[in-house]
Amino acid sequence: MTSILIRDVPPKVHSALQIAAERKGHSLQQYLVLEMAKLAEKSQIEEALKKMNRAALPKIKASTIVDAIHSERRRDR
Repeated sequence: MTSILIRDVPPKVHSALQIAAERKGHSLQQYLVLEMAKLAEKSQIEEALKKMNRAALPKIKASTIVDAIHSERRRDR
């Protein structure tokens, strides 16, 4: 496994993370690894959603859709 070193963590942040880890019954290291895994997964999901949005259908005005429906209905009569 790879190691990551984070420097200059403010004491308040360190304390908050330590408390959060203790509440979950984890060491600080275990807690941070789990949280980073969640962050990485969230990042992958957000990237996939961005790709899907870029590939989405073009924007069509509601009036264009309504006009097409009316046109089809007139044609069917």
